[in-house]
Amino acid sequence: MSTIQKWSIKNSTNENFSEIEFDKKIVTSRSELYIPSNTLQYGIYQLELRVTTIDNSSLTSSSSVYVEISPSGVTANLVPLGTSVVTSGDQQNLILNPGNYSKDPDGFEFNSSDWKYEYFCRFYPPVESLVKINVFFNLTQFEYKGNQSSLTIFANVLKKNLEYQFVVQMSNRRNISLQATGYVIVQVQDSTRPMIAIG
Repeated sequence: MSTIQKWSIKNSTNENFSEIEFDKKIVTSRSELYIPSNTLQYGIYQLELRVTTIDNSSLTSSSSVYVEISPSGVTANLVPLGTSVVTSGDQQNLILNPGNYSKDPDGFEFNSSDWKYEYFCRFYPPVESLVKINVFFNLTQFEYKGNQSSLTIFANVLKKNLEYQFVVQMSNRRNISLQATGYVIVQVQDSTRPMIAIG
């Protein structure tokens, strides 16, 4: 039998559901429904599919599902592009800057001053647990900038031909339940070699 399919969407406000209009670009007449990111605001929605036969409009069936749209959370990146493995020269400063490179996948601007930063380090591959950066290095071997949103490990501190894993744990100053963790593995090489960066 030929059928007509139609999606509807209702937004929940105080346990009451009110129907809202779809964006004209969203196709609502197929059995599958695709809603692009950043289309719906945070909240609870009821998505309903109603199927009606063309020959007999009294034959109708519907089914619905409830969907909650919630914040994605911040992606903590210590280096540009969220790269997980980088190479650094032993005679170069290593700069880790999650305050500058972290992202909010929901499209909101990331404000580095809204977050607290805590850094950890260990040799890689791991043979011991992560330790705080000020335990792993002497205080004269690194420095914080921008309310600890940036960490610089000075030249000649990282030993060549070794690998280190750096981890940042971030917590929101206004809402402690909002947290993010990021890491990067740093391969240290002789600075006299030509360096090639791929991003």
